[in-house]
Amino acid sequence: MKLAALFSDGMVLQQNQTVKVWGWDTPGNNVTVALNGSAADAVADAEGRFICELPAMDYGGPYEMRVCGSEEIVVGDILVGEVWLCSGQSNMEWTLKDCANGDAEVELADYPRIRLFQIPILTGADERVDLKANWQACTPTAVSGFSGVGYFFGRELHRTRNVSIGLINASVGGTRAEAWTSREKLLSMPHYAEMIAAYEAGLENLDEAMAAYAKEQTAWEKENLPADPGNNGFELGYADTDYDDSAWREMEQPGSWQSNGENYSGVFWFRREIDIPQDWAGKQLLLSLGELDKWDETYFNGEKVGGLSRGDDPAAWIVPRRYTVPGNLVKPGRAIVATRVFSHMYAGGFVGQPTELYLSPAGDNEQRLPLTGAWNFHVEHDFGFVDLSDRGLPEEPMGPGNQNSPSVLFRNMINPLVGYGIRGTIWYQGESNAWQGVAANYHQLLSAMIADWREQWGYDFPFYFVQLANFAETAISEWAILRQCQADTLQVPGTGMAVIIDIGESNDIHPKNKQDVGKRLSLIARHHIHGEDIEYSGPVAKAAEAAENGCRITFSHAESGLETGGDKLVGFEVAGDDGSFSPADATIEGAAVLVTSGHLSSPETVRYAWAGDPVCNLYNGAGLPAAPFLRNITNA
Repeated sequence: MKLAALFSDGMVLQQNQTVKVWGWDTPGNNVTVALNGSAADAVADAEGRFICELPAMDYGGPYEMRVCGSEEIVVGDILVGEVWLCSGQSNMEWTLKDCANGDAEVELADYPRIRLFQIPILTGADERVDLKANWQACTPTAVSGFSGVGYFFGRELHRTRNVSIGLINASVGGTRAEAWTSREKLLSMPHYAEMIAAYEAGLENLDEAMAAYAKEQTAWEKENLPADPGNNGFELGYADTDYDDSAWREMEQPGSWQSNGENYSGVFWFRREIDIPQDWAGKQLLLSLGELDKWDETYFNGEKVGGLSRGDDPAAWIVPRRYTVPGNLVKPGRAIVATRVFSHMYAGGFVGQPTELYLSPAGDNEQRLPLTGAWNFHVEHDFGFVDLSDRGLPEEPMGPGNQNSPSVLFRNMINPLVGYGIRGTIWYQGESNAWQGVAANYHQLLSAMIADWREQWGYDFPFYFVQLANFAETAISEWAILRQCQADTLQVPGTGMAVIIDIGESNDIHPKNKQDVGKRLSLIARHHIHGEDIEYSGPVAKAAEAAENGCRITFSHAESGLETGGDKLVGFEVAGDDGSFSPADATIEGAAVLVTSGHLSSPETVRYAWAGDPVCNLYNGAGLPAAPFLRNITNA
């Protein structure tokens, strides 16, 4: 007998909702679940699955749950509070340790009544019904590799509402919303039904398509990406125990070198000195470094003990490194681990979880030397920033293991959660859908995905999402179109949008300030769910009415006034009937903005912050930014 992974020590159950508990036992067996004075029975079906329903509970705990069937399982330290599903792509996945002031935030992140459930990245072909994961109390060690946005959101609710919080993180970098939507829901929309038909037809010749893609990718990389200039560092003794690395700089690990301020591709050497215990002498060791992005050569006391080269695995950036250190290299006292990491695009370095970074005797997980913390590093080769925006990256054929295959992440990472009580969902995604010919469909897709998840759970839980931050270009881009699609999705009941057009980073798609992202999401929950009389949104354009040489725009969420922080109001543009936009002057008039143009006497359209990385500065009195918008101008 076993329970679904969600039902494990330290779990948080959603208050004031029926509690569904499920698992597997011998078909036909009677199973009893008892919790907090209530009990329920069920019979395992032909596949062995059982599900029991217990009455709703108020906030409280800790409790113990007993499940009796062919054996007895006891689940302890159960809290009842609010459970939130955190999902999306890399900005939701972005770990606390890599956020602004990450080290300090991690050190202070000790909240016994916040619990974390991290779902591993899964992309299998079959529908998954269970997971290999467990609940953890929020401690610095546990939360270091957890979603920063999720943590800051949960922390705000915990602090302001004094309620236990359960955070379930199901996020995968570089993913499209199609991958998070069920097949049935995609089939209900003609555009996506065609996509699925093409995908499924392509599976018949997937091997041939992958072989052709591999050749095309290899040719593309040779033409567009830096090659490895050669391992000069080894010849210079960088792996040797007696090499003097005192002139090298320090970098906290794990963490990509980009997240540590080194915003370029290249080849980095890392060294870490450790003290081998006396009783480890002569023993074979396991050196675990977690995922290294992209390829590596790793040494122990000057001898190579492992590595992945460019030809070994094209997906090496998600392969955990676990290398065997021969016993003849293991002597008590000082030892040196050195690794050379080559990355020719995007991120580079140690990108795994803190718990994956350690040295231990082979087969003995109880004795571990943590390798987190400061490593010395040296840049062997600096390739500069590798810009791939206009280089036509070959598109990998979709297959069951591709994280962007239609429905693959719903099937593997959302489906196993369906039925577990949640208060709502926070969602940070859209970058991977912000492409020409794709972005304009996002309103339909996101609205359908929200409906899909709510239908799966059987109730309309709140769904709060993050509008894309400013990034990349000051000119018009598909990001502006996608932001409008996100704003349009507010038409779906029970949704909310956190605007972060003011806290992005022009040269980094992953803004480090996740504190304000989590806080702005929490404001929405505090107002809509808990009824707090607080401002939860920045100014939202209601109407644009014609005025002399321009228009007057009125806003909701401007009762506290509009402001710019003392600077001149910027970010507005107007267009005539030819659709050609030009900058316009703008002044604040109470809860409205008067926009005028010296070029157009009767503009027809006005827009604000309409670019990938717009220059804009309109806020309300609560310090929340106005959302970008495009509106037709009407006659008063």
